[in-house]
Amino acid sequence: MNDTRTDKKCRTVYDQHGTAHELVAMLGRGGQGGVYTTTIPNVLVKLVNKTDEDTVREWKQRFRWIMCQPLEALHIARPRAVIDRPSSRAGYVMELMDGLVPLGRLLVETRDCQRTGQGLTAFHQSGSVRRRFRLLAKLARQMAELHGRGLIYGDLSPHNVFVSADNEHDEVWLIDCDNLSVLSRVSGARVYTPDYGAPEVMRGEAFIDPNTDSWSFGVIAFELLSMAHPLKGDKVNEGEPELEEQALLGEFPWIDAPESEENRSSQGIPRILVTTKRLRALFERCFGAGRQDPGQRPSLAEWAEGFEAADAVTVLCPGCSASYVIRGAKECPFCGAPEDRSRIVILTHYDYMPPACFHDLLGKDHAGVLVTKTGFGAVLADRPLELRLSPPGRAAWADSDPLCTLTLRENTLHIEPRNGASYVLGQVGGGDPVRFTRPRELPRTAGSSARTYELHLGDTGGLHPMWGFGW
Repeated sequence: MNDTRTDKKCRTVYDQHGTAHELVAMLGRGGQGGVYTTTIPNVLVKLVNKTDEDTVREWKQRFRWIMCQPLEALHIARPRAVIDRPSSRAGYVMELMDGLVPLGRLLVETRDCQRTGQGLTAFHQSGSVRRRFRLLAKLARQMAELHGRGLIYGDLSPHNVFVSADNEHDEVWLIDCDNLSVLSRVSGARVYTPDYGAPEVMRGEAFIDPNTDSWSFGVIAFELLSMAHPLKGDKVNEGEPELEEQALLGEFPWIDAPESEENRSSQGIPRILVTTKRLRALFERCFGAGRQDPGQRPSLAEWAEGFEAADAVTVLCPGCSASYVIRGAKECPFCGAPEDRSRIVILTHYDYMPPACFHDLLGKDHAGVLVTKTGFGAVLADRPLELRLSPPGRAAWADSDPLCTLTLRENTLHIEPRNGASYVLGQVGGGDPVRFTRPRELPRTAGSSARTYELHLGDTGGLHPMWGFGW
């Protein structure tokens, strides 16, 4: 990705509309060609390596087909025009917003930092755990939406995923989409990037499909978080070159396989520091059972839900500026600084059904209420928290409108309804709950005896979400 040389045989190309595009620098090179910047801001050109007449014609037909696909509203740098001249080259023009860098840069910078004895400095400076969760959640959502439209990406790698260069932002875009396919590829071509191709594709046993996209995503996610490849343990890294090929073909257990020590890795960040229990289960499904049985791999929607849930339970360490998943230890796992629990509110999600609903559903009265602890949670600390009709980690969360925003300012919890919504706030042991349509402030309870609150959202006359928290 650091090669900045242009194609000396083809410095200027012309698209189907006659527009000239002067190639400036190579942004990245894959197995089929290179992507170049041009003199026109935010305009890139992809050129395919092959130059024989029949292949060039087939590629141009493919680019025109991709231009007709339903990619609206997706963050995909789709072809805008096909390269027409020189006639011996196949390629297309695409647009990419400014301020983006390849996702692979985060991997390279973190590895370089570790090699030079600076530890996880680059890992934390590039957003640490929280930003990685958010980037991966957005990437998985884009891929899930693509699959929902009947399309497969086909050659996912850190080189064709672009993210915000500024750590304060988390835009995610896909480029190099010329491998898009409907269901599985029927042409016989099996395109993949080394290290990221699914084992069955590398073995020549299958074409691309949603399960191969899931594998590639899983490898990217695991590497980005742990700084280790899921199939390359000490046996591979310290062995003969052919062992790496065997590992990528799926012949060895993955490095965190619970039933085998054969391919364990002493490298990388301990997974307990950079994942949740739910994410570790998804990785096990992908690289454990899914190594030989592609149907066992998580869908891209499941990946998205897992990372959205993980993002919701992260906090920022005031000591080392790292972000991490909040746990029972009550200290930063990276620097050991104690958590300031006076600045942290832990919320637990429940499904709540009022008594009147029992009569409507069962035809008889019921003295109690149905309150089910769902296992979903969220943390309010150094950033505002949006609450929706569905909690982070459920399928409907991404498409739900915010109903309420919680913000901590000094020793006061601010509750603000959104989009015309209202909420009901009750205090356990403190009288009847009250409905609010305006912002409300809750001062922190003096001393160590926090009060327990119930925050009800949505249509509280029926089954609705409730968040419980102490403050």
